[in-house]
Amino acid sequence: MADFHFARHPKRKQKTYSRIGRFLQKLIVNPDRLFEGSPCWEWQGATDPAGYGRFKAFGQNYAHRVAYRYFIGEIPEGLDIDHKCRVRHCVSPFHLQAVTHAANKALSRNVKTHCINGHPYDEQNTGYTNKGDRLCKACRYEAIKRWRANHPEEARMVGRESKANWRSKGRR
Repeated sequence: MADFHFARHPKRKQKTYSRIGRFLQKLIVNPDRLFEGSPCWEWQGATDPAGYGRFKAFGQNYAHRVAYRYFIGEIPEGLDIDHKCRVRHCVSPFHLQAVTHAANKALSRNVKTHCINGHPYDEQNTGYTNKGDRLCKACRYEAIKRWRANHPEEARMVGRESKANWRSKGRR
């Protein structure tokens, strides 16, 4: 049997980068966006629908958590990483801090002074969900009115049920 000799091509070497090398390739330092005198490091890689950078390294999936762990140290148990600059795709270690989940929610909640439809978050117009998130009462009222207009029969049934429950409790 004849010897078959295949063409000898050198195997192409895969470029390998360290985790931090891959990480640094996916960010841009933006000198136009400053917070406390230091620029934001804007994530250019994959993001989730909420705008947070995604990167798989060190057992973490979020780019800002990877940055905190690499540049600052381990994330304390039970704490969230907060963006002090309020930019979700920023991974600058100078803009990150470890806070409790409640503090993180309070910090992000108090930034907005108006809802997405322009109604102010004030004492009369602000309600809270069971999870503690703010909601705009004016927008909620408008949504209920739209639903009732689009579903008149269901709205009547809901009204009848709530009246029956109210009456059954002895309130007339």
